[in-house]
Amino acid sequence: MSAIRYRPDLDGLRGVAVLMVVLFHADLGISGGYVGVDVFFVLSGYLITSIIRARQRAGTFSLADFWNRRLRRIVPAAAVVTFAVVVAGWFVQVPSRHRETLHAAAMQQAFAANVYFERHDDYFDDAATGHPLLHFWSLAVEEQFYLLYPFVLIGLNRLDDRVAGGALATIAAISLVVSEGWLSEDAGAAFYLLPSRAWELLLGGLLCWLPPVDSLRPAVREVAALLGLVVLGGIAAAYTPYTRFPGLNAIAPTASTALLIVLGGGASQPWATRCLTWRPLVFVGTVSYAFYLWHWPIFVLAKTVAADHGFEALPPWTMATLAVLSFGLAVVSTRWIERPFRRDRGARANRRTVRLLLATTPAILAAIVGYEGMHHQRTRSNPTFEHIQAAYTIREGDTELATKDVEQGELPVFGDALSQTTCLLWGDSHAMHLRSGLDDALRQTGVRGVQATHSATPPLLGFESEFQGGLGDGTPNWSQAVVRYVAAEKIDLVILAARWNAYAPVDDFSENLTQTCHALRDAGAEVAIVFDIVQTERDVIEAAQRAVYRHDPLPAIYGSEWDIAMRKRTNQLLQQAAGPEVRFVDLEPFLVDERGRWAAIQGGEILYRDRHHLTTAGSRRLTGAFVALLDRLGADDRVDGPPGTSHREGPPSQDRN
Repeated sequence: MSAIRYRPDLDGLRGVAVLMVVLFHADLGISGGYVGVDVFFVLSGYLITSIIRARQRAGTFSLADFWNRRLRRIVPAAAVVTFAVVVAGWFVQVPSRHRETLHAAAMQQAFAANVYFERHDDYFDDAATGHPLLHFWSLAVEEQFYLLYPFVLIGLNRLDDRVAGGALATIAAISLVVSEGWLSEDAGAAFYLLPSRAWELLLGGLLCWLPPVDSLRPAVREVAALLGLVVLGGIAAAYTPYTRFPGLNAIAPTASTALLIVLGGGASQPWATRCLTWRPLVFVGTVSYAFYLWHWPIFVLAKTVAADHGFEALPPWTMATLAVLSFGLAVVSTRWIERPFRRDRGARANRRTVRLLLATTPAILAAIVGYEGMHHQRTRSNPTFEHIQAAYTIREGDTELATKDVEQGELPVFGDALSQTTCLLWGDSHAMHLRSGLDDALRQTGVRGVQATHSATPPLLGFESEFQGGLGDGTPNWSQAVVRYVAAEKIDLVILAARWNAYAPVDDFSENLTQTCHALRDAGAEVAIVFDIVQTERDVIEAAQRAVYRHDPLPAIYGSEWDIAMRKRTNQLLQQAAGPEVRFVDLEPFLVDERGRWAAIQGGEILYRDRHHLTTAGSRRLTGAFVALLDRLGADDRVDGPPGTSHREGPPSQDRN
């Protein structure tokens, strides 16, 4: 399997991978299409290992030649796309977002875009989807792999073939363990960084140690190849952005890819791999690199322009048109940028590539310096801009705790620290953003507060969070530790808060909530559930910044009608599942305007820091709701709203929208 020969089925597989990614990013029905990147990883590992081993056997392998070839393959098209994005972003993006684009571009020039995004963004988060260079994270992973992997193969080349294969498999297994472990501790690192992704590329490399597949019976090859194709397609349709990934959930798509690579390399191809040689699919595969590079910035910048004109989302036909436009650019880019560099051999080609890299790097750095100066000049002493920046950056209560923190009783304390009455705030990031308002209420009522929070992890017993950034299969242990803490510390009141709309559709949600409320009451605590806020139509901070830079008034941004309807259904489900002993806190009366609309900016005050998290100012608007709750500890009322309203019949404005 180490011989280097052209295989159209591999280009067809590339075509499948890039179409999965593009359709996912276009939101055209492929909810798990992001696994196309994992297909690319396995393919890259296989091809690179095949090339290096073949040249090692021929005695012609050279590190310098290998790296030069990789640079000629990757840098030219990536540099052109980066330059185009930087220029287009100047006209399209708000300055703060364009600054981020420039910084990401600079990191990409150092082959470290994945490190930048690991520090700043969750791949599936609303904020991340506004980065036009976000997809460069996978290029950085491959570039880092290409830098290190040849040394591994040089070392393994001195060993017996079986020992070398076993050693490589061991490294891959360690990387897989790291990937699964990091998902619970640092999901961003697990998604973006090489140590947790290397096993996928190494899996492709391990295929070069397998014996020929021609010895397998034709029927076995047919069934196995068909299984690989079906599983890959099924995963692309079944996985979602909330699927816990990569880790063990990445095994199925990568193993399916490996099956198709292996079985397509025999003397006679199974039907499933012959399907991959369909000429249109192969053609897509030949331009897949450029297609991948162009599609995402075009999608992001088009959405930015649409949002600037008040459109919440682009319709499917528009996204499909943008995908076709991206494909056209990919064809042109491949013909006039990639192929000339790849076909031009020798020192001249290498010098051209290095010059291109050296030219774009200082240009981007100069743009950063110039833009920082202009940004400072335009924003200094601008109270509105400073208000926007403070709304985005000041985040009290953003605390990610691990299970061991709860077990050791190391929870953040706020409110009246000396009080004998204790309230526990338990939930995900939608509990974190309540901290400021709750802190004020606790101080007013003389109650001590403690906090048990972790992003994308609901406060539910028996719930295994598969959501990106959550604790994954560690969620049950986390939840049990919190309940034990409540009993041991004799907590008086537990407030449950979460992005309920995200969790309510999951099987057993109602049962998990019922079980949690019973367990907390059995532990001696009263229980209150916070009805969640509504997601807005568009990113609040970006819209506000855009208005300031255009000398316009702050924009009117309201709650999404879809999310309002979803919230109403979810609130009814919460009330049914929690039971009559549980109190409910409705935030709606404190966050809607005089016309009953969920308004993200009111009276010049910014209440949201993105689409679904409150600013400190927004949180402090809720102090009255929590004061009402804390003042009524032990009372019979069940829903807390503004003082002077009746609570027995439910939230005063629950049916307003």
